[in-house]
Amino acid sequence: MRLSLRSEHEFPIPQSYQPVQSTVTALRNALERFSSGYVALIGSPGSGKSTLLTQELRYRDDVVARYY
Repeated sequence: MRLSLRSEHEFPIPQSYQPVQSTVTALRNALERFSSGYVALIGSPGSGKSTLLTQELRYRDDVVARYY
């Protein structure tokens, strides 16, 4: 039996979205540097955290739990 996600936690990416490149680089570096554990992305409400994670993690095979 193959498990499936109840909710994939994917958000639509607005056309006007422009990621903060330093944050993208820091996230990518953290994901490459560590082979286990958690990475936290923190910021104020509406700052684009969920959108950034959706954009960066959508096609990665090496990330088991995307985010909550």
